[in-house]
Amino acid sequence: MSSNFLFATWAGGGAVPPVLSVARALRERGHGVRVLADRSLHEEVAASGVEPIAWTTAPQGDVTDPVKDVIKDFEARTPLGEFARLRDRIVCGPAADYARDTLAELRARPADVLVAEHMLLGALTGGEAAGIPVASLATSLYPFPTPGAPPPGPWPRPRHGRAGAPA
Repeated sequence: MSSNFLFATWAGGGAVPPVLSVARALRERGHGVRVLADRSLHEEVAASGVEPIAWTTAPQGDVTDPVKDVIKDFEARTPLGEFARLRDRIVCGPAADYARDTLAELRARPADVLVAEHMLLGALTGGEAAGIPVASLATSLYPFPTPGAPPPGPWPRPRHGRAGAPA
């Protein structure tokens, strides 16, 4: 049985390739898939074989043009400043706009499941308000040690032999 999925993503943070990968895989399995995204991503979304839908009140960004980049983290002077920009310009600041757009799309064209990139708290809220199952797609590194996997972050690979033997 096929289902209809609505994905939600934004132009930034490396979220687009994983989101589109999952969306494409679902479409290839016969599901209906559309993606709420910044207009700057519509060509890439369509090239993945899924339907792009534009945000209407949420921020529209384009990371290929510094003037149109929503976060402009390159202007921050500290890591805390970068975090504040992300918080204020994507995660929390425009959350009501993302929620409004998501809920409007779900009311216009219902979906069985909403899959939102984890930074879009407003989109997740909109899906909850629509009363459908909601999945948060975390598109970042898993921050905890996992057996058989290299350590998280930019650390060197585990050593083997005497120097790398567990204590």
